[in-house]
Amino acid sequence: MLVGCFLLCAILLASAWIYAKFQSQPGIVLGTLGGSFSGAYGFNEQGMVVGRSITKSDENRAFLWTKEKGMQDLGALGGGGSLAYAVNGRGMVVGGSVIQGEQRHAFVWTVAAGMQDIGTLGGDYSEAHIINEVGMIAGVSKNKEGEVHAFAWMEATGMHDLGTLGGDFSYANGINESGMIAGYSATKDGVGHAFVWTKTDGMQDLGTVGGSYSYAKAINDKGVIVGNSTLKNESRRAFMWTKLDGMQDLGTLGGDSSEAYAINVNNMVVGNSTTMSGDIHAFVWTKADGIQDLGTLGGDYSSAYAINAKGMVVGCSGIKNGNAHAFFWTKEKGMQDLGALEATSSAAIAITETGQISGNIWNGPPWWVKAWDWISRRISLPDKYCPNMGDYEYRGYRAAVWMIPPSETEAK
Repeated sequence: MLVGCFLLCAILLASAWIYAKFQSQPGIVLGTLGGSFSGAYGFNEQGMVVGRSITKSDENRAFLWTKEKGMQDLGALGGGGSLAYAVNGRGMVVGGSVIQGEQRHAFVWTVAAGMQDIGTLGGDYSEAHIINEVGMIAGVSKNKEGEVHAFAWMEATGMHDLGTLGGDFSYANGINESGMIAGYSATKDGVGHAFVWTKTDGMQDLGTVGGSYSYAKAINDKGVIVGNSTLKNESRRAFMWTKLDGMQDLGTLGGDSSEAYAINVNNMVVGNSTTMSGDIHAFVWTKADGIQDLGTLGGDYSSAYAINAKGMVVGCSGIKNGNAHAFFWTKEKGMQDLGALEATSSAAIAITETGQISGNIWNGPPWWVKAWDWISRRISLPDKYCPNMGDYEYRGYRAAVWMIPPSETEAK
């Protein structure tokens, strides 16, 4: 009897400890619009989250989630399907919606006017991917010739074709508050190069770090751009570009490849890199310290997707049992496991200045998917293993948020 009581007490104490540890980083599963899936794609500093979800009638719909009202169906332009990619601080949501058949048009949604079609560059397709605080939107659209070009849109001027670097496509990935747009475009030789676009100078080729290819992923309000480029030997490297210094190779963690995903206002860069052992680890890069390994949560891979102005980093890491968990990293405390809430795996894709983290959770894949993922990591495809955005409906994919306690987010 005494032994039984001792064991019971031990189990209860262990359970309480585990519960308390889990509760230290509280999270919320955002649910769905009635169907089997939801995925978070964008957020703003006010804690609004946007993405897409399946409805009861099995339609894809753009959603807006707020803490006060929960998940709201933003409707569609007439064809049934829609998805939202980004939201600014004024609550303006952008994305794409089917209008009829296979035709998809970019939209902007506001509380006052609902979902509005912002047109195309003359073709039958457009999608809006990013928006800044003044309401300038960037995305992609087909023109009359059927080529896909990056565009900029303002309510006063409508949709403007950003052109290309001489080839037949361009794509916008980032926008800052000055209206500078970063992305990539085909050159006249048919290869992709990173670009920066401004209203005064148009589209500028950022070049490469020695190879044939480059891709701009993000831009901060100082006009500093990050992405990846190839070297002469065609291995992939994270880069940072400035108007003064041009494109800089940020190096690796000892391996032969790296990628940059985000940059904050202090020019701190995050992404992932191969190590000397061939594993993929998240990194943070600063001018003072160079590239630093953020480690993992016990597995052999990790990837960092976002960083706020305070230098707090979020992303995804492998854990010992082979699943993936969202993480939160600070210089003082290192990498912290956010858990996976009601699922087995999770990934964090964004963090606000106040510590709200947006991401997604899902149930771990079957063995054959894990096997493919292991192979994918060996050929430097970390997003296959740590998805920051994706279609994992068969895995119980759900949008989620985590709240970091104020004590963790206060400036040191």
